[in-house]
Amino acid sequence: MMNRSEILAKMSEIIKTITENGRATTQEELINEFEFEAQEQGWTDEEIKIAIGSDWFPAF
Repeated sequence: MMNRSEILAKMSEIIKTITENGRATTQEELINEFEFEAQEQGWTDEEIKIAIGSDWFPAF
């Protein structure tokens, strides 16, 4: 399992990709797209939960 700082660093890369491609216009879409991308990259459910629950996860 990745540590918190690794999760946050990789989280920002995923969110950058999602927003640059215009794939999310609402908070719900951002979360759904993030979960999909993170799972595609092999993240565990726990790592995804940590990322989405962090203060660093963007809000619309």
